[in-house]
Amino acid sequence: MTVPAQVTHWKTVPGGVELVMVGPVDHDDAPSLADDLDALIGMPGVDLVLVDMGRVPTLDRSGIDALLAAKQRAASVGVTVAIGYLPDTVRQALAMAGALETLAGT
Repeated sequence: MTVPAQVTHWKTVPGGVELVMVGPVDHDDAPSLADDLDALIGMPGVDLVLVDMGRVPTLDRSGIDALLAAKQRAASVGVTVAIGYLPDTVRQALAMAGALETLAGT
């Protein structure tokens, strides 16, 4: 059994908010990640949502899809979604899915 991913907190950063995730992100966690991102994207005055993935040991395709969908929804309302603080395992998962450049800008 794996420990579910959790949003431990979010905080304001210049121009927006930072969402801090802890734990693996898989098919069980992707819907709540999508809901959390949608809520932050919809906050008045938010132009940037930065997702801190530094404490996420694994990320599966459903988590990647949730991040990509949030990025697309955000772009449609003028908000930028970016992920950062990538562990090697998450960076590799994004690269294998062809989403590293889109989500992390690398």
